[in-house]
Amino acid sequence: MRSDRTNLLPWLAGLLALFFYLPLRSYFFNFDGTACAIAVELSDLRHLAHGNHLAYGLVGLAFFKTWQALGLGSSALHSLQVLDSLLGAASIGVFTALLLRVGIKPLVAALSSAGLAVSYAWWFWSLEAQVYMLGCLFLALAGLEAFSLKPRPVRVGVWQALAILGHVGHLMFLPAAVYLLASGRPAERKRLWTAYGLALVLPVLAAYVLAGLFAVRPVSLDDARVWLLGSAALKLDKSFIWFGGWSWVNLADWLRMSLRVFSDFVELPPDLRSGGFLLAFYPVLGAAAGALLRRDRLTRGALLWLGGYAILYTSWQPHTIVYRVSDLLPAWLLVAAAVSSGRPAPSWRPAPSWKAAVLAAWVGAAGVFNWKLLIGPWTLPSANPGYEAALWLPS
Repeated sequence: MRSDRTNLLPWLAGLLALFFYLPLRSYFFNFDGTACAIAVELSDLRHLAHGNHLAYGLVGLAFFKTWQALGLGSSALHSLQVLDSLLGAASIGVFTALLLRVGIKPLVAALSSAGLAVSYAWWFWSLEAQVYMLGCLFLALAGLEAFSLKPRPVRVGVWQALAILGHVGHLMFLPAAVYLLASGRPAERKRLWTAYGLALVLPVLAAYVLAGLFAVRPVSLDDARVWLLGSAALKLDKSFIWFGGWSWVNLADWLRMSLRVFSDFVELPPDLRSGGFLLAFYPVLGAAAGALLRRDRLTRGALLWLGGYAILYTSWQPHTIVYRVSDLLPAWLLVAAAVSSGRPAPSWRPAPSWKAAVLAAWVGAAGVFNWKLLIGPWTLPSANPGYEAALWLPS
């Protein structure tokens, strides 16, 4: 039985992340987030109910209306940035609960969650208006249930369905979920998989039908096709297009991005790239060590989690960093497994001390490095000359 202090740790981790993110504001203003904010301010339901990420725009609209009702401002873009900070911080809390549930000691769980919080991609996109953090929260909840010793299939399916409504890419959690639900005799596995499948498919289908009827209202089958394809129908003639394909070049881009999500050394000046690379390489090495040292249900599930997403994103825009944000969850799960592995420690010692010390050192170094060179500069309006020029335009 966990102590009351341990039970409070996920809440504490989430609150600390929130206090860490919420005072900051990004002035990067990515295109997708800005476009969504425009649709939110116009209450344009047709464009908010995007075929690839059905729920984010609608959730963003509800949040903005609440934001206005509370008198917090009239900028939809700012409200969406705050929403993403809330989602990113809440995901940190859920991830901490997941680590504790699979038996990771509290100190290692806290340090691994802090590592996730200061990882470049997670930190950056928790400050930007963008669709992906909503799906990450529900994905973390799906993982929290799926990695339980006796996962409840309906809960896993519903949480993953909500993640898919955040972004369709979260369908790729399916291999991990199927594996983690596989227990007992074949008849028992079949029952669990059936319950999971129905809980996964039915909410998604219902949400798309309701969005089609009341928000998008397509005027023809071709109009519905274009809506459902979303970003895969961006050609002038609205025909299907796949942005990528499997190739050695794309595989190299995917591998490089597997490092950059921790610290984006590519964007740094040449004299600082080696430091960024070393910071990025450590958690990847730690994740690999976790997979090798603990060949158990935990690490196999995390590897299937990573592998499922790799099937998609080694092909679809492997050079785009925001698609890889959700990979940080299983990666840090593997790092925590590596730090927790080894000979049993005395009850008063939370983890092998040198491993925890190295992890703590990484969190401190990456936090300072990513803030000073990658995150902090974008919290200054001067980092975005286009934004500063726009301030001079007449309203």
